[in-house]
Amino acid sequence: MNKKVKKNYMSKAELVERLVIYLKNSDLEVGDKIISERQICQLWNVNRSTLRSALRRLVQEGYLEAIQGKGYFVKKRKVNRNLQDLKSLQLILEEQGRKLETKVLSQEIIYPDKKLCKIFKVEKSNPILELVRIRYIDDKPALLEYNYTDLKKCKDLEKIDFSTIPYYLAMELKYNLIPNKGFQEISLTELRSDEAIIFGKCEGDNFIYMEGKTYDSKDDEIPMEVFKSLADPEFFVFTSHMKFVKKGEN
Repeated sequence: MNKKVKKNYMSKAELVERLVIYLKNSDLEVGDKIISERQICQLWNVNRSTLRSALRRLVQEGYLEAIQGKGYFVKKRKVNRNLQDLKSLQLILEEQGRKLETKVLSQEIIYPDKKLCKIFKVEKSNPILELVRIRYIDDKPALLEYNYTDLKKCKDLEKIDFSTIPYYLAMELKYNLIPNKGFQEISLTELRSDEAIIFGKCEGDNFIYMEGKTYDSKDDEIPMEVFKSLADPEFFVFTSHMKFVKKGEN
């Protein structure tokens, strides 16, 4: 009696790794369709359910885009923001050959709440510039930013057209303030209805929330700006370079 030989199918983790290598080493460009599920199963002895699970993983990680009834297509990679540097988004995207556009939603003088008073070490009567911008990556809304700056420290900042000049460039040229270090916290949040309209998403969708402070080289106590932002996880991935610290090291 003939016994059925059990096939040794590839695991999902192995398949994801194999697919990533395939995408990196192939001549496929953004928008190109990858080979069919049937071809992948035949080439690599892959279980169909495992393959579909692996493909969904690559869609979530931004390697592929799934189009119903057509298949899977190569997608532009997510923007990698290194948490250890202050490289501007514009420079990062230029290095990737991608397009960045900025639209100013509002640019208003406000008066600080208790939190901003404490951070900037100012009174409630001190004017603060609130700059709200939407950043478009490849013509799609990807980042909603709020910047807060002390106008007593940066007089007439509100008069600058930030739709034509980057914030940090203006701070450097007009006030000689150059970002030197910063602190930020990252978490998840759900979109409010007004935010969902800006991004073309649904209210309650999960987004990346960031808030923090940026300091220039001349002042370690009072930040040059306070910021918060909402980032579409479809566009961004965050990385951090780590090293093992031995006991007794700083």
